[in-house]
Amino acid sequence: MATVPTMPAQTVRLGSFTLLGLGAVSWLISLAGVSAVTKVLGTSEPVGFFWWVVFANLFVYVLVGLTLAMNYHASRASVLALLAVVTALTMALTDSANSLRRGAFEKSRFDCLFAGFLLMSIVDGLLIFFVGHDAGGEHVAATTHTAHTVPATRPAVDKPTAPVAV
Repeated sequence: MATVPTMPAQTVRLGSFTLLGLGAVSWLISLAGVSAVTKVLGTSEPVGFFWWVVFANLFVYVLVGLTLAMNYHASRASVLALLAVVTALTMALTDSANSLRRGAFEKSRFDCLFAGFLLMSIVDGLLIFFVGHDAGGEHVAATTHTAHTVPATRPAVDKPTAPVAV
């Protein structure tokens, strides 16, 4: 049986921390973009959702950083789920920011918003792969007991009694 080559654990962690650094930069660009767009549009409903996604992304970046720094693999599946949700939201808002910047009268503000969300969505997508990677080659949701690993001898099971007439 051929083995699949895997990256060493230190390479994965270093790559993840590098991506978190890029995520922090993209988060700051997004924060500046949302702030600039809020100055133009005011505190309307769509801008409020941009703020929410920016701070949700910060929360997930902190969780990813803590999970990697503490080498706590038990929470990896839930961190990946949160990262997937934030990635989907960020990609949707990247599309919205792209639509907003096309007809904008102060284009540079909307370009900053678009650039920040585009970078955040790229970093989030790459973080899913790096955080989900396991140096041992095991998958997060892999089963450990399958039919071919069950022992041949099984304990005796009591036979059911005859049905009781009602």
